[in-house]
Amino acid sequence: MSQPATPSRDADRTANEQRLSSRGSEGTTLVTGIRECCANIIVHRRQAQQLTTDVIALFSMLRENVGFVTPAEFDEMLDEILKVLTSVYPRVREWSQYGILQALWRSGQVGYGLEQCNEEVGAALDKWEMAVAISLDNVRNPLVRIARHDAEEWQRYIAGHRAELFKFTKQFLRSRELIQQAAELYNRGHPAAERMMELSQLLLRLPIQSADSTKVANESLTKEEHDGLRERLVNFHRLTGIPPTIKILNGQVKKLGDRPLVWGSYSELWSGVWLGKIQIVLRVQDITVSQEAIARYEEEARKWAKLKDPNVLPFYGIVTDLGPIIHMATPWCEYGNILEFTKNNPDYNKTRLLLGAAKGLRYLHHENIIHGNVKCTNFMINEKGDARVSDYGMLQVMAEISKKRVALILNGAGMTRWMAPEMVVLTSLLEPNAACDVWSFGMAMLECYTVHPPYMEFEDNMSVSEALYRAQHPSRPQSAMGLTDEIWEILTSCWRKQPAQRLSMAELVSRLQKFT
Repeated sequence: MSQPATPSRDADRTANEQRLSSRGSEGTTLVTGIRECCANIIVHRRQAQQLTTDVIALFSMLRENVGFVTPAEFDEMLDEILKVLTSVYPRVREWSQYGILQALWRSGQVGYGLEQCNEEVGAALDKWEMAVAISLDNVRNPLVRIARHDAEEWQRYIAGHRAELFKFTKQFLRSRELIQQAAELYNRGHPAAERMMELSQLLLRLPIQSADSTKVANESLTKEEHDGLRERLVNFHRLTGIPPTIKILNGQVKKLGDRPLVWGSYSELWSGVWLGKIQIVLRVQDITVSQEAIARYEEEARKWAKLKDPNVLPFYGIVTDLGPIIHMATPWCEYGNILEFTKNNPDYNKTRLLLGAAKGLRYLHHENIIHGNVKCTNFMINEKGDARVSDYGMLQVMAEISKKRVALILNGAGMTRWMAPEMVVLTSLLEPNAACDVWSFGMAMLECYTVHPPYMEFEDNMSVSEALYRAQHPSRPQSAMGLTDEIWEILTSCWRKQPAQRLSMAELVSRLQKFT
């Protein structure tokens, strides 16, 4: 696989060689001393020999990788390796001075000490092998070369190296070590894992050979190859949690059942599977498949794909081959939404869950994304018991494609109880803003504490609309577990008449943190 230009690598190598030259003699002396001492330890010879081997390998990493890590990385590696060697040397020197009787008498102590030394050296080896492997200066690693391309270069690179990349992708999906490296690069903000997901999805798009096919192997897959690659891609996703990179999931998703999990006024939720194994949720809105709709969702999906926050549910993609209506795929959350979860876990700290949802909305607002439909059914609970915000931004896309105002869609769907008054009263406000989300979040908090929709003192939405025209917020319930005076004050701060006077989501998070 060809390498991108690396103009700074020569300078980095020179700087690292200078550092090794000035401090390497200290390490050489320590390694020599440890090796000689281990040779003179009378008991636990195998452990002593293993320690010698690992110490030599650890120090050799510096010379072997002098041209493949940045100076900052090299300095950190040099400091830590010398620290480990300095720690090991006096211990093995003491054990090497034991005579036969003393060595036998203290055999248990020596064995335990050697075990500790081996663990320390082994941990350093593992750490720095991974660190070197994923250093952006280490262009020996194909994953690093893949991660170094910018977005535009990457698309050109795929076009020019398709067969070579597909070959590496097959190797990658079989290698747990490479998958772990990709995951670590992903955690550090580098796109290797996303791009390997993209290549894997492209690979699975290749046609499946018929029994008498004469197609070139790089242009098609056998049925066995296809199924094996799909299974390994499932494992890749489960090991790393990386969502699909290509957001058009046609051919990868199956819709399950003959009726939706949840009926809504403007959308339905269906069960589905991605890649035949991974359970997902399919959200179906009344948007017909068209080039305009697909293009608009793809545009928005590119923004959603960049979102990385533990309190925001990832967006997997859209599916256009399951009928005339566009389906949107998101992860399956076993525990359901916050209302379902707290119903089944009545003693769970609701304020903690709401804090997680608030953090998710704070992140979305920081990324200039307005949710538009904040309520409890859009706060999903993951397997760790944390809230994750879902359905963000979708309402605005639906409104744009259908040529309808967001307020009309929400009113028609019976969402008036969660809507900010300016969305109901001001016809000039075409789209929700951050202050609207804050108002709605206050309503969602009330809904969570009371397990009733907001404005439960009013039977119909018309009465709620009249209250909104008067900028009247809900009455305080007589009793609701967890709804203290302090929490109620937070809610009323979300419901101030003037949008500019409401709390921001960042302020909401700060206040809620005091109660968890």
